[in-house]
Amino acid sequence: MVLTIPEGLSIHDLFSPNKSLEDLCRTPNRPLGAFSDFVVKRLPFILADSDCKEILPQAIEQTIPVSLPVLSDDAVRLAHLDVQMAVQSLLRHEFPKGKHLQSLATQLAQRSGQTNIITYSALIFDNPTSDPRTFTQGVAGLAELSFYTLHGLIEAQLSDAVRSVRFTLSTHYFERLEQARASLEKAQSLMHCFDKLTSAYFAAFRQYLFAHDGFTGPSGVFSPGFRQLDTLLLGEPVDLDKLTDDLNAGYFPDRKDIADTIAHVRQWGSLFNLAQQKPILGKSMGAILTANLDLRRDHYAQIRRLIPGIIENSMAGTSGDQRPNVLLTDRMRRYSEAIRSLTA
Repeated sequence: MVLTIPEGLSIHDLFSPNKSLEDLCRTPNRPLGAFSDFVVKRLPFILADSDCKEILPQAIEQTIPVSLPVLSDDAVRLAHLDVQMAVQSLLRHEFPKGKHLQSLATQLAQRSGQTNIITYSALIFDNPTSDPRTFTQGVAGLAELSFYTLHGLIEAQLSDAVRSVRFTLSTHYFERLEQARASLEKAQSLMHCFDKLTSAYFAAFRQYLFAHDGFTGPSGVFSPGFRQLDTLLLGEPVDLDKLTDDLNAGYFPDRKDIADTIAHVRQWGSLFNLAQQKPILGKSMGAILTANLDLRRDHYAQIRRLIPGIIENSMAGTSGDQRPNVLLTDRMRRYSEAIRSLTA
């Protein structure tokens, strides 16, 4: 999917308190017909009205398709998102999934090659900006859409950085590292757009992003950009093994892209390994590591502002991790140590 800003909006409109989700001009993309219509049109309104939540199970049951239609690969992934949004909504309000919906979710997870839960990749990459899926409506709905859109724009910059680092590892054309650094700086600039997101609007949709049934929830832990950069830049065995496990479990959208990164590091080692062998790379490597660390620090600052309970380990991350701050700070610590070792 090409990651774009919704038609009629500019980047300055993201998180705007003066615009509403209902202002968007949609191009309907509804792979499951009436069920997809329900997810797009009615689900956010039901979830917003405390008096209506009791009708949620019946409303979902009435629109579930009897059988899956023939769908393209893209449509299967979007159908998977539609069904998983219904599942998250039911579980959040302590309703059972129901056998029919559960069966549909399992079929679509298998056909799409994804795990049987709503995922980061589904919300960011499979969610069409021309006909977006959200749990919330109105101004809050636009904030939710802005959150997904901005993540997608950042992922596009991280993807550019990944390609530049992979090219450098395989060709030793070190000038390409400057492009990677520039991409990371663009991602950092985009990260500041989250400054306009309020904690209230964030909480309104974050409550539907959680783990269940033994699966890991939709978390930035599964950012393909960050995870590939960790592997390419530092390349520790634990990174390779965990990335391989998560890839095989269906948590990432582009299996070939992730597999290529794993293959690159297994064949040529990480950029940090290369910099240790070629001291002339120290300055360029330090600049890349610093840019990535700065981006992670800005991300950490946004988390501290929006959900301080994550920093305090007093609330679970959307992945289900009960000590999310440990993972966040560990990544920054590893980059800091790598930078120091290059300048020692």
